[in-house]
Amino acid sequence: MNDSPVTNGHPDSAHPSADELAESVRTMSLPAEPASSKTARRFVVAALDDWGQAAICDDAAVCTAELATNAILHSRDRFTVAIRRSSRGARIDLLDHRPDRLP
Repeated sequence: MNDSPVTNGHPDSAHPSADELAESVRTMSLPAEPASSKTARRFVVAALDDWGQAAICDDAAVCTAELATNAILHSRDRFTVAIRRSSRGARIDLLDHRPDRLP
């Protein structure tokens, strides 16, 4: 039996190191133009591939394209795509800078 503690998926530490944390979150800022949807989708798929999460790439790509398209159409301003690795897969967030322009 291994007696070493495991916290946040990182053995022998209470918190992930700065390097581990930096590798588990990626962000990209994009302009509100049609090509950005494709760029966001590729960004997310590349992160998932790097993290060994190829099984969820197709679903994540569809979700990301939809979120990016909504930001392009409704905020008409730069937006940020963030993907965070988790023990259950990944979380994808899209942050626009125009909350006053809700659909």
